[in-house]
Amino acid sequence: MTMKITELQTQNFHGFAAKELSLDPRFTLLVGNNASGKTSLLEALAVAMGGFLLGFPGIQGRSIGQEEVRRVVHVFDGLADLQPQYPAVVAARGQVADHAVSWRRGLYGPRGRTTRREAVELVALAEELRKAVAGGEQRPLPVLAYYGTQRLWRQKRELADMGPKIPGRLAGYRDCLDPASNHKHLTAWLRRQALIDAQRGQTSLHAHTIERVVLTFLEGARSFRYDLAREELVLEMDDGPLFTFDMLSDGYRNMLAMVADIAWRATVLNPFFGQEAPQRTTGLVLIDEIDLHLHPKWQRRVVGDLRTAFPNLQFVATTHSPFIIQSLWEGSLYNLDPDYKATLSHANASPEDIIEWIQGVPLPQRSQRRQEMVVAAEAYYRLLERIPAAPETELAALKQRLDELAEPFADDPAFVAFLRMERLAAEGRRP
Repeated sequence: MTMKITELQTQNFHGFAAKELSLDPRFTLLVGNNASGKTSLLEALAVAMGGFLLGFPGIQGRSIGQEEVRRVVHVFDGLADLQPQYPAVVAARGQVADHAVSWRRGLYGPRGRTTRREAVELVALAEELRKAVAGGEQRPLPVLAYYGTQRLWRQKRELADMGPKIPGRLAGYRDCLDPASNHKHLTAWLRRQALIDAQRGQTSLHAHTIERVVLTFLEGARSFRYDLAREELVLEMDDGPLFTFDMLSDGYRNMLAMVADIAWRATVLNPFFGQEAPQRTTGLVLIDEIDLHLHPKWQRRVVGDLRTAFPNLQFVATTHSPFIIQSLWEGSLYNLDPDYKATLSHANASPEDIIEWIQGVPLPQRSQRRQEMVVAAEAYYRLLERIPAAPETELAALKQRLDELAEPFADDPAFVAFLRMERLAAEGRRP
């Protein structure tokens, strides 16, 4: 089953009076200053995704909270009057199964609840899917997940204290839209699989599938499993060391927990896909600050790794990292800074240029390549000034030198074309 969101609209949600966002079907990256609304848009998407979960009773979804209603301050004789602005609305358009669906969810007053009456088509599709699953049909379920900046906060409760049990495949939706959720459900599931494996004397295909995905992200890792003796998740490295989850660095724990959780949800929701569940499952994953605790080398490849490991998932992420931005070869970059004007292609641009032209940091150190382009252009113009009055005996040497100056930048067609036009203009001024 396909589920993707292509357009999002909000009204009076968080700090936005009104906002529209078009989403890339594979990867959308939101950038902007602090307080520009990146996380607010992820929250709005979570509300939209929560509409689908209304078709699954017992699954905690996501509604619009009263604290999320936009507020306006009116001042009367120095006294501030803070007033919420209703209605607060989240609307979306997308593809669910083979249907193009539009839906809205709204909060219309201080005593109201988030509506579902304008999401009836979406809810009906979800209910039909739930009934098919209850009947044992092998109908694919989409992964829905939200990983917030709180995703490394460890909860101290015992694994047994996990709330009401969610049956079977639908356990893949447990806490899926809670941005602060952690790896406790994954740990409990892997522990159970390890006990079953020990009893049967064989390795679970589904546990092995999750391990395989994790190892593609973690360089130098040999195995990832639940260790019954230590009663913890462990990561074993190629060169011998074995680390429990809590011993790992924040970067490793962050990436391991998130990737394993996505793979776990795909596997639990669609067990009949076998070891291909992570690759074949569709759905939508939200990641706030995708660069959280990652070394720049890892930041440079995390987008590509996610798209390779989960090729049918749609990702929407936020970042402050120029290394994440430069790695976005295909996909949509959405800049929330109000004064931003697209003047630079982000794909593989230098971090210095991204910081200046996309992230708006004034006067950073120029990249070496841009400095070389400036020097070459200055020399080029000095030679152009000589062309109109140069004798024929010198003209050929001038043209050869101009070609030499432009040659190193042949991979920048706009720069080379500009120099060529200036050269033709100079030649046109010859008597």
